[in-house]
Amino acid sequence: MSPPRTLLFALLLASTLPAAAAGNPAKLLRTFLDTHGNQSGLPTGDKAAAIAPYLSQALNDAMARARQEQEDFIARHPDEKPPWIEGPLFHSSGAEPFTAYAIVLPLGGCPEARCVIRVDMVDTVASPDVLWYDEFVVVKEDGGWRVDDVNYRAGFAFGNQGTLRGNLEADPAE
Repeated sequence: MSPPRTLLFALLLASTLPAAAAGNPAKLLRTFLDTHGNQSGLPTGDKAAAIAPYLSQALNDAMARARQEQEDFIARHPDEKPPWIEGPLFHSSGAEPFTAYAIVLPLGGCPEARCVIRVDMVDTVASPDVLWYDEFVVVKEDGGWRVDDVNYRAGFAFGNQGTLRGNLEADPAE
């Protein structure tokens, strides 16, 4: 029996896209946001496999632990909504996806192995437009740039607060 086409695509994606952006954190971030930026809920299955190459080992590990916590919660509370089942992970908005963004590299670029990149976002479906920014922490790992965290900066009342990794590592029962 041959593997499903989506799995083959995910494996192909995992082996090619990050290498194309190895020396360019803005290119990696642009490809990541175009492909996965409006991800709703914690990615699982083929989506988790496709997103993994863009993420640092630490963020992949945090997501794996969160997936396990989500599965454990579902087993213990089958009639309740589990944590991280819906809503954006990679930006502050609590419900709406961004429709456009602009990457703002720090002055001097990213000469170090860790870089914080501002991303200005807009939701033009809302009326009036909703504007905000978040910060993506990228790190050099395994010869290329990877997303290591997201600092949620919008301060929306019903949006994501703190950081992505901090939220994934927090006790979902709190």
